[in-house]
Amino acid sequence: MNARSIRVSDVAEIELALKQLSDPSTGAIPIKPTLAIVFASVKMDIPAISAVLTDAGIAIFGVTTNGEFIDETPGKERVRPAETWNCIISLPVA
Repeated sequence: MNARSIRVSDVAEIELALKQLSDPSTGAIPIKPTLAIVFASVKMDIPAISAVLTDAGIAIFGVTTNGEFIDETPGKERVRPAETWNCIISLPVA
């Protein structure tokens, strides 16, 4: 399993991030995502996020954090009113 975390403020940024995840020229190990855990503000276009991930063949697991979400700095980050954090995971397919 490989995982990456992406933080975006619009759907187009998700599409770009997905392309970069599979691009070996970025220097990171390329992954083919199969699962996304999505923490999204209600101000985001949830149907559009769902469509982008579904079109990419990525299963979606959505959750809520009541605006609280931490990354590397506990207690200092929140999901802002118009953004989403996504944990994009590449799982082996049986």
